[in-house]
Amino acid sequence: CINCGLCVRHCPSRLLPNELSKYCEFSMFEEAEDNFLFHCIECGICAYVCPEKRPMLHLMRYGKRELSQA
Repeated sequence: CINCGLCVRHCPSRLLPNELSKYCEFSMFEEAEDNFLFHCIECGICAYVCPEKRPMLHLMRYGKRELSQA
């Protein structure tokens, strides 16, 4: 992530996909949940506009799955 903010500007749920995906990537699932991970509608716009091509949608789905199984 280069912190360009494109994912934040384009998120229809007004979330912070850059932060949420980092939380999930590093198994910080409680922090992701506290920052409204489950409000993500999984549209994939964040990953589409990312110049670094970070797998944000994949990471957030992973975080949701881990939290649901806990």
